[in-house]
Amino acid sequence: MNQKSIFLSLVPLMLLGISSAHAAMISSDSLGQDPAKVALCKSRSTMAKEKSVPFEINANYAKLTLQSEPGTTFVAIDGVSPQLIVCAVRSGTGRFEPGVYMPQSDIWRLANLPQKYEPGMGTMQGRDAANRACLNAALSKSNRSDVISTGLERLVEISPDSPAFAPGKVIAGKKSERYDVVVEGSAFFPGKGPDNDKLSYTCLLTPMLDVKAVKIK
Repeated sequence: MNQKSIFLSLVPLMLLGISSAHAAMISSDSLGQDPAKVALCKSRSTMAKEKSVPFEINANYAKLTLQSEPGTTFVAIDGVSPQLIVCAVRSGTGRFEPGVYMPQSDIWRLANLPQKYEPGMGTMQGRDAANRACLNAALSKSNRSDVISTGLERLVEISPDSPAFAPGKVIAGKKSERYDVVVEGSAFFPGKGPDNDKLSYTCLLTPMLDVKAVKIK
């Protein structure tokens, strides 16, 4: 794609500005794209071996892009870092190929994303809520309630870019899915001697922090 084409593809982004966050999102199916062009766009991208998936796109962005660059084709790739590939014909060579790669933003997102607990796991409130959900499940399973203190040791979201916690990994005896949350922690109780008793727990939670599995030791 030549400089003019790239510029035209980016113009809608500049026009949308802050208002993009409040614009309607439409499904990729509603774009009525040519399946052959979708396949060609993907095959000529740097992500040809990755999986293409349904997506939602900002209606204003799609409209303005197609007005300024008719025939533009959008392909979403759900890889380690999901990307939207934007393809059009290069006027200099006549070749139809990618000109823009775009990570998820207000412009587009993967379709059918699960509802997630808010605030997210990147916040103290989210982490506390996840640890509390796991701790309660562990206490229920252990039949203990006389907790002195607890400690959160690990909290991660199941993701393709996490080798140790990729989708399909078995956590607490349950196969994990993308966006699930893994919690590892410890709880301490009064012991019979000078030391406290320790309970270690591992949980697999849904994105909304419902308990899918819990393991204690």
